[in-house]
Amino acid sequence: MYQEIHWNTIPAAAGPMPEHFLSEAFTLNHWRLIDMGEGIALEGHIHGRSGFPDGLQISTSFINCYHQKGSCFYFESSNSVYACRMSEYMLESDSIALLEQIAADSFTERVAFDRKKHYAGILREKQCREGVFLNWCGCDTSYLKWTAYAADGQIEFEDNDITRFEASAVFTLNGNNEIAVSCSSTPRSKLFLPALAGENCPVFIENSGTKPLRVILGKNKRPLFVQPGSCAAVKISFEPVYSVIN
Repeated sequence: MYQEIHWNTIPAAAGPMPEHFLSEAFTLNHWRLIDMGEGIALEGHIHGRSGFPDGLQISTSFINCYHQKGSCFYFESSNSVYACRMSEYMLESDSIALLEQIAADSFTERVAFDRKKHYAGILREKQCREGVFLNWCGCDTSYLKWTAYAADGQIEFEDNDITRFEASAVFTLNGNNEIAVSCSSTPRSKLFLPALAGENCPVFIENSGTKPLRVILGKNKRPLFVQPGSCAAVKISFEPVYSVIN
């Protein structure tokens, strides 16, 4: 397969990784590498750093080298170390090729395989043939990582910044850190669910974070709490929503 050529790459560190990296590294979830021309930085959501709310999206300073320990990368910048699990890599970024000594195709295939296996297991557990999954991280500033679409035995993923489907329903995060569910047909800044979502293809909100998610399902409806490590089905209504602007 054709590999894109990059002038910048991040070398593997020489020698073993210092043990203190395990306890001192900041966790970066939903991450990707960014070629800035003069160097390569990381982008993702920070966790475990004093003075930063968990889930804050950041870009790091340039990365000097990386260590790989099991299923986690440890990236060294000039003054910090970031722990990035393979499972949190943004598949659609195709940025893993910026790492030396890493087979990009094999890496992405492994991450995709593990995710597909995960969602296939949930479908079996829920006794569903189809489903739409929204993987949220419940934390100080909750964020959506990706959406998984499962139908007819096929499972596909899309990162949270893609909105190419026609609108059927929309999930947003309001100022009170609550997920609001409504119907819409115009805002481009929202996350749109594909047309397959419906009564026979439920929508599941998955919480892979450390704090509960509070989901607002509409006016006069009781909120739904999704606990860390669990997922809950959300009933979607496709009735049109009207608004009046004075």
